[in-house]
Amino acid sequence: MNKKSISLAVSLLCISSLSQNVMMQPFVNDSAVIAFADDSEVLSEGDYDSIHWSVNSDNQLVIKPKITGETAKISDFFTTLENTDPLSQNHFMEIVEYQPWKEYNEKITSVFIEDGITVVGAYAFHDMPNLTSVYMADSVGRIGKKAFYALPLTYVKWSSGLYNIEESAFQGVKLKEITLPNEMKIIGNSAFQNCNELEQIIFPDAMTKIGTYAFKSCSSLKEITLPDSLVSLSRGSFYGCKNLKSVVFGNGLQEIPWQCFGECKSLESAVIDNNITSIGNSAFSDCSALSYVYLGDKVTKLGDGVFSKCIGLKKMIILNPALDLTYMDSVSQTNYTMYGVKGSTAQKYAEKNSISFEEYGNIEDKAYPFAENLKWTIKDGTLIISGEGEIPDYTFSDDSLTKDTPWAIFSPDITAVEVENGITRIGDKAFYCLENAVSIKLPTTLKSIGDNAFQKCGVTELIIPEGVSEVGDQALKNCTNLITISFPSTLEYIPNNVCGNCTSLKKAAISEGTKVIGNSAFSFCTALEAVTFPDSLEIINGAAFSHCTALSEISLGNRLKTINRAAFQQCKSLTSLDLGNNVKEIGDSAFQNCGLTGEITIPLTVSSMGRYAFFDCPNIKAFKILAPKLILDNRFYPLGYVSEENTCNAAATTIYGYSGSMAQVYADNENAFTFVALDWDFPVGDVNLDGQFNISDVVLLQKWILAVPDTELKYWKAADLYEDNRLDMFDLCLMRRELLNKTDSSNDEV
Repeated sequence: MNKKSISLAVSLLCISSLSQNVMMQPFVNDSAVIAFADDSEVLSEGDYDSIHWSVNSDNQLVIKPKITGETAKISDFFTTLENTDPLSQNHFMEIVEYQPWKEYNEKITSVFIEDGITVVGAYAFHDMPNLTSVYMADSVGRIGKKAFYALPLTYVKWSSGLYNIEESAFQGVKLKEITLPNEMKIIGNSAFQNCNELEQIIFPDAMTKIGTYAFKSCSSLKEITLPDSLVSLSRGSFYGCKNLKSVVFGNGLQEIPWQCFGECKSLESAVIDNNITSIGNSAFSDCSALSYVYLGDKVTKLGDGVFSKCIGLKKMIILNPALDLTYMDSVSQTNYTMYGVKGSTAQKYAEKNSISFEEYGNIEDKAYPFAENLKWTIKDGTLIISGEGEIPDYTFSDDSLTKDTPWAIFSPDITAVEVENGITRIGDKAFYCLENAVSIKLPTTLKSIGDNAFQKCGVTELIIPEGVSEVGDQALKNCTNLITISFPSTLEYIPNNVCGNCTSLKKAAISEGTKVIGNSAFSFCTALEAVTFPDSLEIINGAAFSHCTALSEISLGNRLKTINRAAFQQCKSLTSLDLGNNVKEIGDSAFQNCGLTGEITIPLTVSSMGRYAFFDCPNIKAFKILAPKLILDNRFYPLGYVSEENTCNAAATTIYGYSGSMAQVYADNENAFTFVALDWDFPVGDVNLDGQFNISDVVLLQKWILAVPDTELKYWKAADLYEDNRLDMFDLCLMRRELLNKTDSSNDEV
């Protein structure tokens, strides 16, 4: 920037600061407030059974126990009477009663159920046409029949203690997403039937039962994952979910009952394995997009019409050689391929009905389909994946007998894996626990790798090809034979625990382009000696290299800004450390109990250092602290302290820092430390302490004078050119003149 440009810019700053009226803007908190308005007017209130209710001027209904500190239940609002009509098919009928707040039913938009309420009774909020939000305290455990039936609800704050949602409780509401609380066990009949806007539901690990037609006709629902805890589905639980494409079954389920997924017209595949033994009548009837069916070897019973009207069927794999296929005649077409064991009932059925049959299990010379446009085979111990597209996600687990991947039953014989060109993604756990696979070859077409994809494999070397932009968490965790790994430049994020506990890993090559290393990415890689840190790296997350006891030397790039908690903790062989020139944050215990020696330089840019950051590094003799404003608290032992017999003691450490800096304060607070003053080498006007005086310092000072929020002068005395121990417009104008003089000098030299 030339003199004329600088003069104009600085003049504008000064004029602006003299003439501008500054208005301080308040900070706005956008987070949702789950509380009723304290300043609202109570329009009506009263007691009913054990509860107290009130309606306020904000159209909020608040319900709490009548007696403070006790529990209470919202009563059922219906009466059951015997039907005397001899022609009626219902011997009993329900007479719905109105709530005590019925006068305000058409006005109420929000309901707050306060702490102490344990039960929401049947029909509790019926006939409230404008109710859109419900907030439940964590004491609510059960929601009764039709409590919120057919209301326009768009938001529910669920009780963490909720365990039972009864019949039709939320039938027909407008919720789009549901994350059920961890204690939820039972979803009753038709509980969420006809929730046409529901797109996602996350089931908790405690779930045991889903009732009849619980999610019937939830037409926006696209995928579901059922937890291992689920032991019971019911008739038509997901019947008519016309956009449902994917279902993952848990290990606890043994039966898929009658009509459970009938008329799920977008469902593409059905992998029925784990512990499922029985599939009921019409369970998948009229699933017109269903093209792939996998029946595990535990399936012993198929109901009538189980796959009727599945007109898109292309592949069916049947592993039980004795499975009774008597009722399979209801499949309305025969132009698909059936795979099974030689001599099995599947082969006999296929031959009888003119269906193409392929032997499944003779793996030496044949390629078997397992997903759309993909095949697998094993030749001379090498598992070969071919075709075009994505290898799907799997749920293989150690504690079950699942054969989730079709090659899992052959895993002891697999010594290598070759994924051919055309494959773009490797799904979750696709090659999980192939302990004898010492070689893995990946294609140049690959773009992403899923979670746990190679976990517990026997691979010794892996090169992740260029083009891969995503690798899942724990992708190579517990690969204890892995010696070297190379990451591509297209991968910006090294994922969490990607190589955790790879105890033979010696070298990790991280390419230029990587910006973040995830939590515990290389933790407990006890043989790791060398890591290439690229200049592009910005963040090293928590415990990324903790307990890498063989790591001896690291040099961090000049873009690195953050070293998070315990990143290099317990790296006892680490003797040399270069923190680079731009590190801003050093987290708690970042280098605790490392073998660092000599002098450690803390760069000018460091603005925070966590507790125990360099604790128990007894071989460090000196710290050179170039950041004069860095706050160090002796109470939290960030540097210079060691542990002895369960106590923290100061070591004989030299602290180099600037006179008057926070480093001197830190040293002066501990007798064992020796403080040595450094020559002050920051130029006049350098208020941001970046080692240079330029227009950015002038801009920063103006913002500070105008009280712009979050503006901080790292060294305010550098701007006190008027030398009166205060900052004002005189200093700003003198800074302008000083900057112009500096520019004149530079031009003269040129």
